[in-house]
Parts: sequence; C-alpha cells; structure tokens
Amino acid sequence: MLLLDHETTVSTGVALLSFLSVKSDQSDFNHINSDGSFSFGLKNSETVGGHYHTASGNPKTIVRGRFGSRQPDTGRVEETVYTAGPRGRVSI
Repeated sequence: MLLLDHETTVSTGVALLSFLSVKSDQSDFNHINSDGSFSFGLKNSETVGGHYHTASGNPKTIVRGRFGSRQPDTGRVEETVYTAGPRGRVSI
C-alpha cells in the first residue's frame, strides 16, 4: 500500500506539490531545487492495477506531468499527459 501525505500550493497559476513523507517503491523521488524548480515521481506496483505519477516544473513556467494506472481486468494501461500553468490544467 502506498502511504502518501502531501500538500498542494498554488502560486501564480502553477501547482507545486510538496511531499512530506512517502513510503513505497524505492523508485519514488521528490527533488526541490534552490531556484524553485522541482520534479517528483511515484509508483505503486504492489497492488493489482498499480499506478504512477511524474511531473516537473519551474515557478516561472508550465508544469508538465503524466499519471496512469493499469486496469486490473484488462491489463491495459490508461495514461493522462498534462500541462498546468496560468490558464489551468490541460490534458494533452
């Protein structure tokens, strides 16, 4: 089971995620740089229909990311690729 505590902050239309604690696969990461840019990723493959989410961004530009999951009944992966910025979130 993925245990995740997070806090979402919106600044000038850009959503930034700050993870407080993550307990899951060792491939999870959260990097926040001194210039305000960031990248994060998480993956939960421990359950049927595992899921993932990755994103990166900069306070002055658009956030880009993707998330998805495997459908337990078909095995098909459904993925959403998005950008988020001053005009909100847009699925690509």
